[in-house]
Amino acid sequence: MVLVFHASYMLNEQGGYNFSYTNAGAAGVDIFFVISGFIIAYITRGSCVSPSQFLGRRLIRIGPCYWFYTTVTLAILLAVPTAFAHLKLDVTHVELSYLMVLSNNNDHVIGTLLGVGWTVCFEAYFYVLVGGLIHLPLRYRTGTLCTIIVSGALLENVVTAPAFASVVFSALPLEFLIGYLFGGAYASGFAFRCTPAVAGIVIACLAIVVAGRENLVASELDPWRVLYFGLPAACLVAGCISLDARQVFTPPRVLTRIGDASYSLYLSHQFILYAIGKAWHGLGLHNLLPALSLLVAGVGSSLGYGILSYRWFERPLTRFLNGRLRRFELGQPRQMPEILDRPNA
Repeated sequence: MVLVFHASYMLNEQGGYNFSYTNAGAAGVDIFFVISGFIIAYITRGSCVSPSQFLGRRLIRIGPCYWFYTTVTLAILLAVPTAFAHLKLDVTHVELSYLMVLSNNNDHVIGTLLGVGWTVCFEAYFYVLVGGLIHLPLRYRTGTLCTIIVSGALLENVVTAPAFASVVFSALPLEFLIGYLFGGAYASGFAFRCTPAVAGIVIACLAIVVAGRENLVASELDPWRVLYFGLPAACLVAGCISLDARQVFTPPRVLTRIGDASYSLYLSHQFILYAIGKAWHGLGLHNLLPALSLLVAGVGSSLGYGILSYRWFERPLTRFLNGRLRRFELGQPRQMPEILDRPNA
């Protein structure tokens, strides 16, 4: 969804077309947040791990790829200072980006050096919260997590927070929390029946389409995003997981392969889209071929690169680092569940 959304944007900005589109695809981020909350609840329920073990594995999961593509952005910015219309070199912004901390760029827009990196900052914040509470009994862990996240959401429009605290005083972590609560319920054996699951999926898709068409979400950090994209995302995720639990369908293999590569795809696709759009316009193909041609080329090329990045960079590096980490985990009472070694965990 995010890929198609950004590819549609690229048609106008780099491709030379006048292409009409909505921001409904941006809801893929909200689905991503809900899924993340679900996975963390599922893999930590009943596991005996220390905060350092949990955070170490989480850092290995998201850090190397994020740092690599942040470095690619920095290299481009140093080589061609005018490459990005709304991004100039700022040492503090660069340093905080590598630390997965939000800051203002030169245009006073809150984010990171890597365009999509702001979502990784929210992901890291959620991991820190769970890691800090993981030693607590489950009921206290869940209650404390709810209190912190809900309080931050309620105070978003009350507290004037600096950029780095935007992850704390924000409604967006509510999406992680919803996924986390459903993940806990699912781990206890709960799943929706087929009819409400299908109804939830259909209603969620329609709600996202309408919200995108009416432009109800104004920006990346818009608190109304939780209502217009977050709640439908939660219904969609809960419905799909429930159908899977009841073995109603088996996802096509090609989708699971793309899912495995989703993190590499997410972090890299804007580079590919930008390059293809510029080349397309430079060759004058926008005068010869319809916009759909560039859309297919951009999406297809990004998918292809994302899969290669996962197979040849992300997966080998993650396995290597996890192997190294295990050497320091001797004497721990119990390892994290095997699901941590799966691509989407």
